[in-house]
Amino acid sequence: MKYIVAASRKKLKVWSYPERELYESPLFHNHQVKKVIMTPNGKLAITGSQDKVIIWDCNTKSYIKGFQDYTGYVGSMSVSSDGKIFAYGCGDNNIHLVNLDTLETFQLISGHSSGVLNIYIENKYDYILSIEYDGIIRSGQISDPRKEKYWEINVKDCTEVKSYSKKYFMTVHRYYLMLWKF
Repeated sequence: MKYIVAASRKKLKVWSYPERELYESPLFHNHQVKKVIMTPNGKLAITGSQDKVIIWDCNTKSYIKGFQDYTGYVGSMSVSSDGKIFAYGCGDNNIHLVNLDTLETFQLISGHSSGVLNIYIENKYDYILSIEYDGIIRSGQISDPRKEKYWEINVKDCTEVKSYSKKYFMTVHRYYLMLWKF
């Protein structure tokens, strides 16, 4: 079964395809849901708001686990391409890494000077990219976050950072893309 997920105020909505059945979650968030993502296999949906991050099972349409280990808002969420790692960046200037097999936080990446705007995880090459609201792009190893690089780049209009190789990363801006070398 395939699913489409969306957030409506403080709830998760899941449409099953091709059955076209709609499921609306009970009220678990106290604030409006700002971010919704799915794992690549379509089994889990993850919602983020100012009060918590929740992992949902799309098949059983049930709440699995919530995280409230941050302050502020959830600015960005990302799942690795193999669906094993989930990251969320918050207004408290931290990135939290969660193992989706154990559902436990295994790493906290701190050191950002402003909230986290966007995160990209590439566990095939063992790195994570992030953009802060103040324009700094950071790259670090998932296995050892102390091995990080950072660039101060004017990303006023930047909305996303991505990478598909170990040598280059891309920033997505309002009207153009930029390719950068690590």
